[in-house]
Amino acid sequence: MKKYPELKKKKSFDVIPEIRATCIEEFGSWIKTYPDAFLNDNYLKYIGWMLYDKQAEVRLKCLLGLQGIYSRRELVSRMDLFTSRFKVNRLLLLFLLILKKDPLSPF
Repeated sequence: MKKYPELKKKKSFDVIPEIRATCIEEFGSWIKTYPDAFLNDNYLKYIGWMLYDKQAEVRLKCLLGLQGIYSRRELVSRMDLFTSRFKVNRLLLLFLLILKKDPLSPF
């Protein structure tokens, strides 16, 4: 399992947006499934950086992953540095407001 995160780190900066989106989606899944191994700044920073990706699909995967992490109360307290550094609360609030305004959204 040790090799996969290293590969995902490298591919999270791939030139193909679909690869970046898939990598970020997987990071989010790993963090939720194995928080003791992956819920730390070493991995969270990649999600934070990709919040500002030029492709909407990549940004959406970041927000969906973060929504899953922030929805688990036991994980939220471990996200303080990430939350303050990347101003995530504001981004998630905006994301949720957009979804409420567009009931036809597939997400």
